[in-house]
Amino acid sequence: MKDGDTLAKNITRYAASNMFQRACGIANTFIKPRLLPPELFGLWNLISIITTYATYAHLGTRNAMFYLLPYHKSKGEAHMGNDIKAAVFYGYFFLSIIIAAAVWVYAFCGKLNKIEQAGLITAGIMIIINGVFDYQFVEISADKQFRLISAVNYRRSLIAVILNAALIYYLSIYGLYIAAIVSVAIMIIYMHKMSPLTLKLVEPFKKAVFISLAKKGLPILIYNVSNDLISSIDKIVIAYFLGVKELGYYAITGLVFNFLVQIPGDAREVVEVDLMGSATTGNREKTLEDYFFKPLSYTSHFMPFLLGPAFFLVVPFIHLVLPKYINGIVPTQIVTIGSYFFALAYIARGVIVSHNKQFAASIVICLLLGFNGLAAVSFIALGYGTPGVAFGSSLSFFVLFMALYIFVRTFAGDISLLHWLMKIKDVFTIFFVMCAAIAALSYASSALAINKHVGAVICTTLYWLIMYAVSAYMKPEFIHSKVRNLRRRG
Repeated sequence: MKDGDTLAKNITRYAASNMFQRACGIANTFIKPRLLPPELFGLWNLISIITTYATYAHLGTRNAMFYLLPYHKSKGEAHMGNDIKAAVFYGYFFLSIIIAAAVWVYAFCGKLNKIEQAGLITAGIMIIINGVFDYQFVEISADKQFRLISAVNYRRSLIAVILNAALIYYLSIYGLYIAAIVSVAIMIIYMHKMSPLTLKLVEPFKKAVFISLAKKGLPILIYNVSNDLISSIDKIVIAYFLGVKELGYYAITGLVFNFLVQIPGDAREVVEVDLMGSATTGNREKTLEDYFFKPLSYTSHFMPFLLGPAFFLVVPFIHLVLPKYINGIVPTQIVTIGSYFFALAYIARGVIVSHNKQFAASIVICLLLGFNGLAAVSFIALGYGTPGVAFGSSLSFFVLFMALYIFVRTFAGDISLLHWLMKIKDVFTIFFVMCAAIAALSYASSALAINKHVGAVICTTLYWLIMYAVSAYMKPEFIHSKVRNLRRRG
């Protein structure tokens, strides 16, 4: 990390680049279905599923590398870091080639049309180059090069939007295939130019190191996959019981949800690198305070400033931009509120991994998956449709947060139950205030029969004022003191 690059600056810079990347991702979600017919857009989603699952070919070694590189660097063990890099790069690359080869064999031997065949050929290429890109990205992340990471996010997302818009317009889905490959290839070259790969072909691949990394990283991988499933099982249930049309309405929740939890996710990634670096030297109680309780407190104060506007503004947004998806408004609003607890659950991962408890945590999450799926199916059976599924998911996010919070307490420190409960008191207070403000403003807007677009803006403004007052009273150092200092300087 360069001098002057504080943790807060890195979080802000990295989060800003990811917000830009997310905005470009939203643009892409409009470009693709806008320029492609449904059958080709569906084909692309199938190809995307193949390439996404292929990224797990590293068997957790990439996850282990992310945490172990700063750990060994903090102990001055450069040789261990080099062995880890070589094992992950060559092992991941080899496994990616095997998967890509299997996809290519099916592409040429299966009974497919030319478009499907070209899609699978593209998928095979993407599997390989995504493997190289992911390795480079994790290496520079573990090295705390967040300036470069941010630059990569900006460039990659902008290039993808430009290439998708131009090439799909002229070449249909073939243009999308080309854009997908070229955008990643450009960023591989850019990252190598800015931070050259230090690996050489003559550098040995140590099988024992790869296996050791897989043993350490596989629980992390399982934990991450479990987290992904907890936020996607609702979509699987809807597709199975209600059909793809209802899933299309519900898919709008994903756009808003992913955007809302982006900043807590980015902050977690930056904090975790520092957490692993201080794992061997920091005081246990102080580490818990700095990397768990403080992020938990600040996130609980920060999230309502995103959730309220998202709740209100999604109404005019869908009416004006996506009028075909009006049925998705209510589920989106419900999931928006529930994402408060999902964002808080994010924070537990760093502490869990630093104590090597990720496999046990994944068992806890898998139990939650059953609860989530059962809740979704139950609400559908009761006739509540996608709003019921959204409520079941939000309820699951709350249970997930509480389960992980209790789980962390079992190993993270000798702190009394009363003290732990006092630590999260504000989390629930803020949540109830947020829900009460949203409910009261929604009722007032409806009762006064205000135009829904104007009402959304008024409700958002009043809501911000309410949450600012609450935050200033409960935790002045979060935002109020900063605003007061700005006024004094002005």
